[in-house]
Amino acid sequence: MSDCEEDAIRLPFCRKELEQEAAGEPCSHGGGKGEDRMVANPLLHQILSDELLTRGLGDAEARILVEWLVEQAEELMELESGERAQRSVGWLCRRGRALAHFVRLWCLDREWGAAGQFAAAERFAWPLPAAAVDACELMLAVVSWEGDQFWQRRRMSPAA
Repeated sequence: MSDCEEDAIRLPFCRKELEQEAAGEPCSHGGGKGEDRMVANPLLHQILSDELLTRGLGDAEARILVEWLVEQAEELMELESGERAQRSVGWLCRRGRALAHFVRLWCLDREWGAAGQFAAAERFAWPLPAAAVDACELMLAVVSWEGDQFWQRRRMSPAA
């Protein structure tokens, strides 16, 4: 089996296989010739395999963050070469972990002082919330702000 095939994911669920499994019949999931396969995207894998991105967040906030990161990665894939896109997604993942930590401190732990200090240390450019806010609303606001800032920095960068 080639390296590419080892990293591939079989395209999901042909109707025949689902019917066989539902009926309790054995079905083959092997890598025979002609089988549909999809190569896993390493940029998306970098995001989806990072458990620190969502640690301590609720499901809704985690979904918002991961979806935002995936959207940014997909846009990067269209614009950049592999190595440069890989570095950019790595930076976005680090930023995403910082955003998650801030939202966790501010909304879930209600440690506003610590969250403010963390925001200053991370040099977040967006305004801090005035008071208690829903974690989903805050996550939506900060990923929107960060996305705008990310693309503005890229447009001004001479290497972009």
